[in-house]
Amino acid sequence: MYSLLIEAKGEKIVNKKLLALLFSFLVIGYYLLFTVSFVQAQWSGIGPGGGGGMHNSAISPVNSSIMAVSCDMGGYYVTSNGGTTWKMINLYGMPTQTAFDPSNENKFYCCADLVYRTTDKGVTWAPFTDSADQGGAGNYPLALIIDPENTNYMFLINGTKEVQYENSIENAVYSTDGGSTWNAVTGFGGGEFVKNVFIDKDGSSSTRNIYVATDGGFYKSTNNNGSAFAEAETGLPNPYIYDFDGGSNGGTTILYVTLEIDDDMYMYKSTNGASSWSAVTIAGVSPYDVKVPINYPNTVYIMSGEDEIYKSVNGGTSWTPVMEGDGANVTNDWQKSTASFGFRWADIINRYHCISVCGSNANVVLWTDDGRLVRSDNGGTSWTGRFTTDKGSGYWSTTGLDVTTTYKIVFDGNNPQVMYLSETDIGLWKSVNGGDSWIYLNTGYHNTYGLAIDPSNSNKLWLACGSIHDLPETKVLATAPNGTGVIRYSINGGTTWASATGLPGRIITDVAIDPGSPAGNRILYATSFGNGVYKSVDDGHSWTAINSGISGSMNAWKIERGLDGSLYLVVMHNSGGTDGVLYKSTNGGASWTAIKTAAQALDYILDVAVNPTDPNIIFVCGYNRDRPGGVYKTTNGGGAWTRVLSVGHVYGLTLDPREPNTVYAGMCNDDDFPQATETGFYKTTDAGASWLRISTITFRACREVFLDPANINKMYVTTFGGGFLTNTAGSPDTVPPTGTISINSGAAATPTTAVTLTLSASDASGVSQMKFSNDNTTWSTAESYATTKNWTLTSGNGLKTVYAKYKDNAGNWSTAAITDTITLTDVFINGGPYVSCVTSTSIVIAWQTKIQMYSNSVQYGLTAGYGNTKTAPAGYAIYDNQYMQYTKIEGLQPGTIYHYRTITDSLNSGDYVFKTYPPPGSPTIKIVITGDNRGAGNTHFTNIMSRMVTEDPDLILHVGDMSSQGE
Repeated sequence: MYSLLIEAKGEKIVNKKLLALLFSFLVIGYYLLFTVSFVQAQWSGIGPGGGGGMHNSAISPVNSSIMAVSCDMGGYYVTSNGGTTWKMINLYGMPTQTAFDPSNENKFYCCADLVYRTTDKGVTWAPFTDSADQGGAGNYPLALIIDPENTNYMFLINGTKEVQYENSIENAVYSTDGGSTWNAVTGFGGGEFVKNVFIDKDGSSSTRNIYVATDGGFYKSTNNNGSAFAEAETGLPNPYIYDFDGGSNGGTTILYVTLEIDDDMYMYKSTNGASSWSAVTIAGVSPYDVKVPINYPNTVYIMSGEDEIYKSVNGGTSWTPVMEGDGANVTNDWQKSTASFGFRWADIINRYHCISVCGSNANVVLWTDDGRLVRSDNGGTSWTGRFTTDKGSGYWSTTGLDVTTTYKIVFDGNNPQVMYLSETDIGLWKSVNGGDSWIYLNTGYHNTYGLAIDPSNSNKLWLACGSIHDLPETKVLATAPNGTGVIRYSINGGTTWASATGLPGRIITDVAIDPGSPAGNRILYATSFGNGVYKSVDDGHSWTAINSGISGSMNAWKIERGLDGSLYLVVMHNSGGTDGVLYKSTNGGASWTAIKTAAQALDYILDVAVNPTDPNIIFVCGYNRDRPGGVYKTTNGGGAWTRVLSVGHVYGLTLDPREPNTVYAGMCNDDDFPQATETGFYKTTDAGASWLRISTITFRACREVFLDPANINKMYVTTFGGGFLTNTAGSPDTVPPTGTISINSGAAATPTTAVTLTLSASDASGVSQMKFSNDNTTWSTAESYATTKNWTLTSGNGLKTVYAKYKDNAGNWSTAAITDTITLTDVFINGGPYVSCVTSTSIVIAWQTKIQMYSNSVQYGLTAGYGNTKTAPAGYAIYDNQYMQYTKIEGLQPGTIYHYRTITDSLNSGDYVFKTYPPPGSPTIKIVITGDNRGAGNTHFTNIMSRMVTEDPDLILHVGDMSSQGE
């Protein structure tokens, strides 16, 4: 599949198949813009499962293993195996209701911005209605009901809606030809909130009674295909229906409603087609949700205000509790099994349609709350969680039903199999097996944000916590600065936690560590929402405000540390209207300078990404507010900014540190029905010149991309209400890095044990560490990878070998050591230099070495700065393991003094001089002849040398016996 070419305000979005790797090791699905039909790419959730509001669950009457449920953040989930696994579907809008075909298990419908239909159990989806069917732009499907015996008859209510529990009827239509054409309905509407629709299957399929309940009345259509409705509220104390359902077995039809009277909840039923209603007594119970299996009218389930489920099998005459509020008969539920979790979901009044039942099997029931989906196959005698899987020893794994807001995924730099998830409402979770299962860490807070891990001690953690969820969305900006929070730290990998001191007691949203600071006294930085930024120099135990230069809004949101030590602080706007600003500090936070102000266009700023090779290149992003959101870029350190991605709601930025031109931008538009361009995430591989929208991800509101260091093909995405998502392509990286080592730039010998190693290594996932050895047995402590290293050889003359190993980001060390050799010798230049064969334009220079040397040259020139180099050929053996090195220098000036020195590998002889013959035709020359100057302490020859200096001859001839045994 291929993308489309989109032009947005002159901005080109590339038209090509998605082939580029993400983070140099990431392959994701093909880009596909949502059009007529689509297939979701291979994305799946990670984490413990659940964690957010689930509503309007539904069970297929044909096959009870097929179920669907909606999330109040826009997610839609389908299972075909009874909840063992779930598939997340992105229908872009707010999916609110499922309608199953009563005779075909493969076919069902979902109400989102349009009605969508699947004919393959939820694998692929296509629009079933269009805007005209729904009464025009701005109207959305609120409820679709299919006749249980005639699938050509459909009844559709349209209007406006927000999340799951708010809607307003604008119109209703019905179809008698399976949705090909639609006909208008009259008799109800006018802004009422539709609660449910029931088609009574008693009687002929062409003359059904149809019932509609709203928060403003109860309506009935009789023998007219649903074209006209009238009120049917006789006997009800008021028309304000909370919930409604009905059942019919072909002979008996019973209708049930719940409603509020003077702040109390009551239940009524009708057995005569709503001609009259009578109260149903449930002693001591406040009935809210009511659900009836369509074929079993006497079986009724209700959810009470105490989160208890009651069941009647005799039309409400008597009731039995089948699920207590504490879930005593519920198994496979991490919330119940995790005693330290200690969190209660919202009361039922804040939820909607928490029960569903299979129309063909009254014993198959689901209930949901703000964190769980639980099923019973025996009428409520026992229940099992279908949102999570118990992996044992306190570890859990999602079934794919992930419905909470997520912030960060953090990998342990020393072991990428250890991972942490920070989330809204369900806190912090840890995996020790690469994300296969997770354990809850009781930090004392259920909203966790940023997390830092000590680079040299993986058990040491610092966590940013707070009491307000859904940051940084606009709806919580007014209250967030008054929320509570702290830095919690752990020294045992998260088993226990303590609180830091010196912080203002308000929400902490991010924490960053200086990896170069001393272990045991790490320097850390933390952002306090409403109070600015704080610094610790004692391992995070105590903190001090560092807000010099920060003015206006103090809503510090994120802090990033550049490779050069510079700090970048994102301060959001506040509820009073003060704009957000990006600040920079080059002195450890002692002072701050604004480098991205609201006047430079973006005032709802949320994230920053700095190019690691050129810190003048910076990207920032944010939401629409008074000024346009999107992604902005500077190439001069903040002097000027350009909007490079013209979309309205970019939450987070991720820059690939090894491919700095590759940046990811997460879209997080919280509109109930965002535009297609405002969902998924974007990618650029040319530093923002062009962008590709990744629309195949299975959740609409993506926040931030995280790159897996242990798998070259894997990435993770945080979401606003869809948990953590990962692409399932690829396999772990098991290939170690390759590399080279060179001692003293390839020199053959060295006179000292101190040498310099030149290093090179590469790997698809990147190279993280290196270590060295002189014997391939005892190794140095692993350290961060670098291209040079000072090293000490073992003592004693002879051939020395240095061994190196490299580690990649996936944790693979070099299988075999990489080596280089060098000869250590304390004396290897032991004679000379000598000059001979002097002419007016040339000279031969020679010197002796103890071993054969292959890197020899002579530097020469008119001054000791030289300026010229003549390479010497390989030397030749003379005697007693002595080698003569020599070279002839030509092109010299006659009668001229030259400075010179010999170079052997990294050693030089020191500065010497020679003088060329006078030019031909010179009138006289002065010659000195001497010889036999052997032996140490030859005072006679010393006197001769002094006389020669005085005479300043043009030529000295030495007749032999210059040295004795090289001395």
